[in-house]
Amino acid sequence: MSQGQVVKVRVAAQNSDGMGPYSNPNSQGATIASVPSRLNKPTLMTSSVNSATFTWDTMANVVYEVYGVEPNSTDFYKLYESEYNTYTVQNLVPGNTYRYKVSAKNSCGLGALSPEIIIQMQGPPDKMQPVQASTDGCQVLFRWVPPSSNGLQVNDYVFKVASSQNLLYEIDACGSSYSESCTVQMSTLAAAPYNLVPGSTIYSTIAACNQVGCGQTSDYNAGVAMTGNPSTVQNLNYIMSPSSTSTVVLSWAAASGGVSQYEIWQ
Repeated sequence: MSQGQVVKVRVAAQNSDGMGPYSNPNSQGATIASVPSRLNKPTLMTSSVNSATFTWDTMANVVYEVYGVEPNSTDFYKLYESEYNTYTVQNLVPGNTYRYKVSAKNSCGLGALSPEIIIQMQGPPDKMQPVQASTDGCQVLFRWVPPSSNGLQVNDYVFKVASSQNLLYEIDACGSSYSESCTVQMSTLAAAPYNLVPGSTIYSTIAACNQVGCGQTSDYNAGVAMTGNPSTVQNLNYIMSPSSTSTVVLSWAAASGGVSQYEIWQ
C-alpha cells in the first residue's frame, strides 16, 4: 500500500452456529502514513552584507528543520525548527561560503535532508594588480584594471604614492571622480608630503573598496621617472682665462633634474 491510501476493511461476526456475512468495506478511516518525502533544494530569497534568507517548498501537516555547517567543515547540525518555510541566518562573515539543508517532519518521523543550498557571502574586492604609470610632459598618468568586486560594486579606490622617504600617502589630486585612471601634475608630487625631485622614481599602490570594505593593497608598480624643472645652479665661479685678458671662464656645480643644456645670461 502507498502513503495516503485509505486502509479498507470488512468485518463479520461469528458465533457457535457459524460466521455471519461480511460488512461492506469502509470508505473512510485510517490512511497509510510515513515520514515526509525529501524536500527540493532551498532557494535564496535575499542577501545582504552579513545575512541571507532562503525558502523551500511547503508540505501539509509537517514542521521543518534547518541544518547548517560551519565554513570548512562537513558536519551538519540542527539550527532551527518551525512550521514556516523560510529561514534567515544572521552574523555571516563576508567572503565566506555557507551551506544549508532542510527536512520535513511529521508524527512518523523526520524525512530525508534536502540537497544543500550554497550561499557565497559578498566580500571586499580582490587584491589589485600593480598600477601602470606613464609620463606626458609635466604630468603622470596612472592606470589600473578594476578587480573582481565579489558581488558588490566598487565605490572607491585608495590610491597612494610613495614620498622621497618611501612613505605612502593617499593622493587626492584627482578628486573623487576617477574610476580607472588618474592624472597627477608633477608639481603636486614635488610638493609636500611627497617631495620628489626630478630624476627620482615615482612608485604607487592602489586598493579597491566596496560596501563591505577595502581589498588588499596592490604591490608597488615598476615606477616612472620624475621630471620637472632642474634644480637651481649652485657654486657659480669665474676666473680670468690665462690665455686671454678678455676671456672669463665660468664653472658651477651640476644641477639635478636631467639637464640637457645650460643657458648663460649676462
